[in-house]
This record gives sequence, structure tokens and C-alpha cells, in this order.
Amino acid sequence: EALAEADICLLTDIYPAREEPIEGVTSEMISRYASTNGVENIWYIGPLENAVEQVLQVVRPGDMVITIGAGSITRINGQIVKELEHASF
Repeated sequence: EALAEADICLLTDIYPAREEPIEGVTSEMISRYASTNGVENIWYIGPLENAVEQVLQVVRPGDMVITIGAGSITRINGQIVKELEHASF
């Protein structure tokens, strides 16, 4: 329900931080569940490496981009900012 409040929510693969993965819980499962329940703005995009390209495809002037995750997501924040600074919309 919380993810559905965003205009667009891009889900990368879940990477466990210090805990064991929860069997059966994946980003694909979350995206399918949302879609099955009528939420169309949550998209599974695969590995984290896909995130910068995917963000650039959907972001528009005036949008806010928020990344949330446990650790590795911070690797792409600088890339997103750099690409957006040079983007032509």
C-alpha cells in the first residue's frame, strides 16, 4: 500500500543486508501482487544495474527521485544525479 502512493515505483532485485532472505519474497512477487490488486505504477526492473537507465526513462522535469534500500542502492545515487544534470527533456 505504501508503494502505491508514489506516482511511479521502480523495484530492483532485493539484496539482503545483514539478514537472511525471506523465502518467496522478491521484487517480482511484490510487483505482481500490486498489479493483481489494481496498482499499475509499481514496476519490477530487475538488477540494480538497470535502475539508472530506467529512472532516466520515466523522470520528467519537476519530479522527485527517492532511492530507498539497505546499502547497495547508494551506489547509483551519484550516477542518477549526474545523468539528470545532463539530461535533455
